[in-house]
Amino acid sequence: MEATRPRADEKRLLLVSPQRLFRDCLAERLAEADGFTVVGVADDLLQGVAEARRGAAHLLVVDGNGLGERAFDLLAGVSAELGTVVLGARGAVTDLRRYAAAGIHGFVYRDMPLDELVVTLTAVARGERVCGPGSARDLFCRLSRLGRRERQDERLEVLTLTPRQMEVLRLITRGLGNEQIACQLGLSPHTVKNHVHNILARLDARDRAEAVAHAYQRRWLP
Repeated sequence: MEATRPRADEKRLLLVSPQRLFRDCLAERLAEADGFTVVGVADDLLQGVAEARRGAAHLLVVDGNGLGERAFDLLAGVSAELGTVVLGARGAVTDLRRYAAAGIHGFVYRDMPLDELVVTLTAVARGERVCGPGSARDLFCRLSRLGRRERQDERLEVLTLTPRQMEVLRLITRGLGNEQIACQLGLSPHTVKNHVHNILARLDARDRAEAVAHAYQRRWLP
């Protein structure tokens, strides 16, 4: 497909996809969308980034199908210069999180209607960051599951300490030394010293301060 000559009032976009039929068909449809001009297409992201820069594109539309590991670094670099929208596979939440970390501005599923892509591109052209309704729902569900799993892990992790060790840890957070803790719990200083040693070992902490920080971070203590 030949690049359409842009008009001054339109947003220029460049489309990247390794699949020629998909790339050309989508470029034809986007060229018909009001407010956008397709200034070029590319079958490789590295080539597409170079073409977008040469063509002074405002938007880079990237087909996420078959992109390699290097794509995330390339997107991180170009996203600081122009709006980047990725067309991803349905359910690829892990990829979506990595794309977001790379700084992309928009994400929609490849099988969504063209209208949704146009809405996303319009929003990105305004400087917004957009996640299509379908991908946003999947991402929210995924994050919800991760949150529940993290809370379960935190509850299980606290079981690595015995009840007595938790008592010692609570007193450590109050700034008490071994002798003071021994007096509070009716133990010998030597026994308390052993408990402290075991607490540090189980939490993989270098010192008392790190053990206390670990406990607060895991919400074991109020």
